[in-house]
Amino acid sequence: MNITIETDFLQYLNQTLNFCIHYESDEAHVALTLPALKVKNGVEVEGLTVTGERGQDVPFTIADDTLSIAAASFEVAYAIQTRYAECVGSDKEVDFVYPFVNAEEIFIGSGVIAYPSHIRDLDEKIHAQFRVINLPSDWQMFSNLTPGSISPAVLDTFFVYCAVTQNLSQHVFRGMNGQIVFRLCVQHGKNIPMTPEDLWQYLDTYGHWLEQHLVPMRHLQEIKLLILQAPANFAELANDRSFATGENMVGGIVTYAPADPQYEQRRFKYDTYSDFLYHGLTHEFMHYYTTTVWQGKYKSVLYPAADCPPAHARLIGEYLNIYFHEPYVQRYFLGSDEQFVVETMTRAVHMEQDRQQPHPLLSLFLLDAYLRRMKHSLLALFRCMLERQQSRRRPYDSVAFLFDVAREDLGITLPVAYKEMLLGTRTAEPAMIEAALRQRGYVLIQTQDKA
Repeated sequence: MNITIETDFLQYLNQTLNFCIHYESDEAHVALTLPALKVKNGVEVEGLTVTGERGQDVPFTIADDTLSIAAASFEVAYAIQTRYAECVGSDKEVDFVYPFVNAEEIFIGSGVIAYPSHIRDLDEKIHAQFRVINLPSDWQMFSNLTPGSISPAVLDTFFVYCAVTQNLSQHVFRGMNGQIVFRLCVQHGKNIPMTPEDLWQYLDTYGHWLEQHLVPMRHLQEIKLLILQAPANFAELANDRSFATGENMVGGIVTYAPADPQYEQRRFKYDTYSDFLYHGLTHEFMHYYTTTVWQGKYKSVLYPAADCPPAHARLIGEYLNIYFHEPYVQRYFLGSDEQFVVETMTRAVHMEQDRQQPHPLLSLFLLDAYLRRMKHSLLALFRCMLERQQSRRRPYDSVAFLFDVAREDLGITLPVAYKEMLLGTRTAEPAMIEAALRQRGYVLIQTQDKA
């Protein structure tokens, strides 16, 4: 399938963005997904037409966010009208990042480009190109939609940020498998509470730690870091339909959170916007090692199979990430991960007790304690999981993959209790929790859960 995407910014002052997408397929019928059709919350799809190679109208139907088109080759044209002049983050219900447009900026992200509904299965059968026309004179564009052919994953998850001026910085990380170029863009008119040099030094140190303790980074030549800042009242602007955090994608990382300490404390338990940025970038960067999404095939080492249970994908692709990213930031800035062991684990204990459901972070902590008693560690197990998948490039099917690697690579058959905790079918015994904390030199603090 060949796809050519043209985005026209001629009407941006009216907060209208026009899209014209040409498809050439071998199939008689094509289904396209356009999440913007489903959002409705200050974003509208207008003037949608489908025409054939000779300019004739092509029959199509719309159901929810899916266009069913009775043709193999055709052109889809439509406009996206947005009421948002500021960043408001991502939708809570739809896989959609809200576009915003003002006299000095244009931003579009996931959900505004119609892409093949079976994109996950297209793999190398797709050739896509993207271009922008009528970008205002002297404006600059910052995007992970690079010129030339783009992967299916980028059609689903991307960003395009254009502004009259951009605050840009660049750094080269020299890894074990070659150089990786970091490019930083801070939103027009915004500031961040650290210098680019401080950030590059931090990411250099972190990158070397990852390569030393896990596996060398591969398939990464360039990573673009876009830092957007939603206003403090972004949720109100979006009718409480949005959240503003950050995301990792092929070739890029974007953050959306406001520079608002109250939001950082309420949403993430961080004291400052600086804490959010360091923790957020650390977390998103580790998603190049493990992820919950299918797009990981094009960017990560560990990524889930199509039928992997969501809870299992979250354990391996999200909580395993958190378990290492949070202590790393604390050791870097505070010299100790005591805050993670005591405060984060105490919260996890209380959440597990209150909800009578296993907490994944607590389950990983207890597994780590068990592996340490066996003269190994969860970090060693994580490394073995990465080494195995990096060499064969296959998705993980379930948490059973973790059990198999522990047995086959570390020679450890996990006891049933630990398997059940990781599978989410058993809560931890108080004696196990107390023993694991004592092993690290701490005791359980009986404080009220702040989560």
